[in-house]
Amino acid sequence: MRRYIVSILLTIIMLFMVCLSSIPQNVRRTIFDAYVGIVDAYNSRGNVTLLIDRLNTAIEYVRMAESNNSTIYFEKAYNIAVEVKNDALKAKMEGEIAYRNYIYSIIIYSAIGIIGIVVTYFLGRRLYWNMWLKIRGKNRVVVRKIRADRKSMMIDEEVKAVILAIIVVASVFAISQIYISGRVVEPFSELGILGSRMKIGDYPRELILGEKAKLYIYVGNHMGKPMYYFVKIKIGNKTTPIDPAPIEPLKVYEKILEDNSTWIFPFQISFNKTGLNYRLIVELWIYNYTTNQIEYHGRWCQLWINVTYPIKP
Repeated sequence: MRRYIVSILLTIIMLFMVCLSSIPQNVRRTIFDAYVGIVDAYNSRGNVTLLIDRLNTAIEYVRMAESNNSTIYFEKAYNIAVEVKNDALKAKMEGEIAYRNYIYSIIIYSAIGIIGIVVTYFLGRRLYWNMWLKIRGKNRVVVRKIRADRKSMMIDEEVKAVILAIIVVASVFAISQIYISGRVVEPFSELGILGSRMKIGDYPRELILGEKAKLYIYVGNHMGKPMYYFVKIKIGNKTTPIDPAPIEPLKVYEKILEDNSTWIFPFQISFNKTGLNYRLIVELWIYNYTTNQIEYHGRWCQLWINVTYPIKP
């Protein structure tokens, strides 16, 4: 009987441990799903700024949970991700409605403009002479002996050509606005290392053993959609392959960036071993929702650093 109770308790403990180990994966999966919903809402012209901020808060809770080994932060991150996922569907519907109204307004205004031009052409002459008669109807008419050289105010062929040109230009403009709306000519991402003053340059070339150097990472999103970025910081040497480096990262930072936005964050680096030509490698990775994988984005940069012993007095 005692063995039976012990086996039951062991089984419960194992199931509990399995559930605990699956929590991070479930939270990550929910965050990824929420991100996909944000991209769908953005492609439908929905407003996703606040959704991105909230999902980044969930990502920060995941970082805190992994650092402190706390299920409370995982629960907070999961709840936020679920809310963002549901709200993204609403933003998608609102964006579709707003974009449809935008298309209708362009078509309606273009049609009104074309109708106005045509009506003005066919009725303009009559309206002009009616107004002329009301204003100058009582004036005396003087017949000239010499025929005036001034031409008529309206020449049919010229007016028709002008009207046709205006209609063509208006149509092309309306169609082009519909076609190019939301399109990016050449999407790209930016990655850079900034010095301690948040500028290019002023990089540490030599560090004393154990000394901490403060640097900044710059990431820019011009991909035409929100991007889920991962910045991996690695330490290698002159023989380490790059693009990407096949070594485990020292640190990983992640954030979702809205289109045409930037991300600058600090980090510190130190070495516990002396050596020459340490290679500080920074790589940019993304979550690819089409393959459901975190993939290398083809962006990397590096710094060469020498680490020496402190000089004895």
